[in-house]
Amino acid sequence: SSSKRYKTDITEALPNELNPQKLYELPIKSYKYKEDYLSKDDVRFGQDIIGFIAEDVADIYECAVQYKDGEPEMWNSNVMIPAMLKLIQEQNKRIKTLEEKAGVTNE
Repeated sequence: SSSKRYKTDITEALPNELNPQKLYELPIKSYKYKEDYLSKDDVRFGQDIIGFIAEDVADIYECAVQYKDGEPEMWNSNVMIPAMLKLIQEQNKRIKTLEEKAGVTNE
């Protein structure tokens, strides 16, 4: 659940392992799924896909990885999306500050 009714220690201060700045280091890859992984009816079959590799995420932003049998299996969008939004918010704040200093107006 996303409700605050089920949470404690709610804060905007993030511990180091959740620092979204680490996402800048995360490589975005292009890949195809192996033929025996997907059904030939799957729209992704044989197609180039853009995304993350679970092992790369584990190396850089481990808190966003789900494991299976001790191996990285997939990245968790419930962790990655809020971290990405945090980066966007920080960038937006910085852009606004720089625009104010430069005298740029958004009309």
